[in-house]
Amino acid sequence: MTLHDPVQFRSRRYSPDGRRPGHTESAQSGRAQDFLRRAPRAGTFLLTALSFESWAPQTDQFEARDAIVFSGIVEAIARVTAVREAHGQRFVSIARPRGWKMREGESVAVEGVCSTVQRNNGRVFEIAYMPETLRRTTLGGIERGSRVNLERSAKLSSRIGGHWVQGHVDATGRIRSVRAEGEARIYEFEIPAQFSRYIVEKGSIAVDGISLTVVRTRRGRFSVSLLAYTMEKTTLGAKRPGARVNIETDILAKYTEKLMKR
Repeated sequence: MTLHDPVQFRSRRYSPDGRRPGHTESAQSGRAQDFLRRAPRAGTFLLTALSFESWAPQTDQFEARDAIVFSGIVEAIARVTAVREAHGQRFVSIARPRGWKMREGESVAVEGVCSTVQRNNGRVFEIAYMPETLRRTTLGGIERGSRVNLERSAKLSSRIGGHWVQGHVDATGRIRSVRAEGEARIYEFEIPAQFSRYIVEKGSIAVDGISLTVVRTRRGRFSVSLLAYTMEKTTLGAKRPGARVNIETDILAKYTEKLMKR
């Protein structure tokens, strides 16, 4: 069996055209039929991509294919030690968490933004950000002394404790309100309305790189519940109403939308 053969990943309940055996035009509405045809293709696309990466030749040196995603589980909070502007970019130096082994060229999520380590001297590592990144994320406002969430990129063999996070921020949002619910806190966020269609109740969303479960959603807003542990171990716990945050919606919803439009 060739593991990266897309055909092998299709459910045996479906025929090659994506329909169930014996499926008739009157059995489902046109929209449901379209979904049945496309759903296995969406799974085929995602699984084929993952299979290709996992079967790529392994080397001793770090390569992009060795670590391709994040899981939204923040590993550490670190301090920004320096910020400088040069050549139209912003260079941010961050204290290396104790015990972390980092290499130049490695990917790390900083407040949910996929970033590339430019330099590393063992005590701090430096990242360069382009103007587009600074416009689309909260990183344009960080300064010396700021605290940031950090997560190293995951390998395909890693356990995914949260959900599939790319580190590609869709937009920034604002904390609308924070209220207590026992020992937890309910955070409500305001976001650009066009991203609401990718958010569903009990679905996943990344806020400042933290994988969270949506409690409620409405156009231009959504809320999540934060445990005391999450508030203590991430930067979100110290943020108050009005603070800006980085928002990344679930990439699977975007792929599904695109496939359904074809």
